[in-house]
Amino acid sequence: MAVKLTLAMILAYPLVSHLAIRQHAPHWVAGYLVLLGLVQIAGARQQGGRAALGRGLGLVAAGGLLPWLPLGEAGLFYGPPFLIIGGLLVLFAGSLLPGNEPLISRIAEFIDGAPLSAEKRRYTRTVTIVWSGFFVFLLLELLWLGRYASLEVWSWFANGINYGLMGLLLLGEYLVRRYRFGAAQIGSPGHFLRQLVKCRQIWTKS
Repeated sequence: MAVKLTLAMILAYPLVSHLAIRQHAPHWVAGYLVLLGLVQIAGARQQGGRAALGRGLGLVAAGGLLPWLPLGEAGLFYGPPFLIIGGLLVLFAGSLLPGNEPLISRIAEFIDGAPLSAEKRRYTRTVTIVWSGFFVFLLLELLWLGRYASLEVWSWFANGINYGLMGLLLLGEYLVRRYRFGAAQIGSPGHFLRQLVKCRQIWTKS
């Protein structure tokens, strides 16, 4: 139950953030981070023990401290999207370092339920590089919009459009993989998404 609630709250965060910007209510963001952290702490045993407890305490601390930092109202809104995209960049790019297995390779192996062929291993490494480059692009986009656009326009991208772009990249990569390796090996979109959700533990092993 705690895992599903955590996932639902994470997915709802962009909407909460965008509404907070439109209502000029930065305390909504801080309060939501504290609430998400408390959910993580409450379900720590189910979600991964110490790691989930650490994430929960970190979120509670962030939500509690952000309003007191000299960031101004805008700082509360700008910070989390940069941290989210930056964290994803570190996760993907870090898995490409020598001695590590590319993140997409680990995910593909879990979804396939069998060791990857040499061809799939090369392909999934390339896909990991593509995702890393995509997150670099998003960070540069957010920096540019933060400098030249209004906060509300920035929010439309940070809390909406960019997640749509992620979905399009995910769909496009699935279609390329299905074309390259065949539908029998890749499976249906529903199977792919179900397996993708189940392999959430992989995302913490970089």
